[in-house]
Order: sequence, then C-alpha cells, then structure tokens
Amino acid sequence: MSIITNWWPDPRFRHTERFKLTNCKILGAQPGDLSIQLVRTAAGISVAALDLTGLPSGYTFVIACRNNIKADLTNACLNVFDATGVNPLINDGISGVPVGGGVSGEFTIPSDGRIQAKLRAPGTVGGNWWLASIFLGTPLDYRNLVKTLGADGVFRSFAGDTRPTT
Repeated sequence: MSIITNWWPDPRFRHTERFKLTNCKILGAQPGDLSIQLVRTAAGISVAALDLTGLPSGYTFVIACRNNIKADLTNACLNVFDATGVNPLINDGISGVPVGGGVSGEFTIPSDGRIQAKLRAPGTVGGNWWLASIFLGTPLDYRNLVKTLGADGVFRSFAGDTRPTT
C-alpha cells in the first residue's frame, strides 16, 4: 500500500470564498460530490483563480479533474500558472486539464512553492458548467490513484483529504 497525497487544499470546496473571481461566479459547490459549478457573468476573461502555497518546490506535479465541459471551450478547463497568474507552468499545447476532464501534462513547482490554479468559466454569458474531484500531486501518486481505484473510479471515489498539514 502506498500513501497518496492530494495537494489540492480544499477538495470538497468548503471555502469557495478563497477564489478570486473574474467575470464569473460560483453558483454552487457540492461538497459530497467534490464539485464546483461556475457561471459566466460578463464578457472577457472569465476565471476563478486560487493561490496555492506551501507546495514542495522542485517537485514534478500533474493536476487532474473531471468535468461536464463539451465543445464550449477549445483548450483547457483548469490551468496552472506561477504565483503571478501570468506564466503557464504547463507547456503541452493546452496548459492544463483538457476539456472533458483527465490529467494535465507534468510541471515543476517553482522554488517559492507557490502556484495559481485557474478554473475557466464557460464562453457564453450565463453559461455554466461544473468541475469536480480535483487532484494535484506527483505523477506517481496519480498513477497509484488510478491503479488503486481504477480509471473510472479515480474521480468518483477519492475523498481528497490527504494533503499533509504544513
């Protein structure tokens, strides 16, 4: 048995007030389902950004989630940036978790242990979608998670409360 660490700080979305909202709002969070629903409220860049700190610098990580996003978005639904929120950390063509869910390319945690995750809202004003079961951790932990729960069970069963206290 291996210990799997999810570094996402609030997998049950109990503290949605921590998100910095730009042209969107959080319509609802479903802690039991580990999901969050975003609604676009205005034109322009539309994201819910979350600053993450205390991550192990120099580690290689991936980020993963499930979502109900279809063709409304052409690249990523969940992006990872440096602490400024400007420079993407994943350079795989989509810079994050693909539409429809799954896992990102690998990226390295900066030396300050800080990143910013951006959940992208729908492309049309009034549109909404959900993202759920966010996992942030090492590729090995992600592979062990898939191995333990099965590819289909990863995002439906993982409670997520495995982040070490720092």
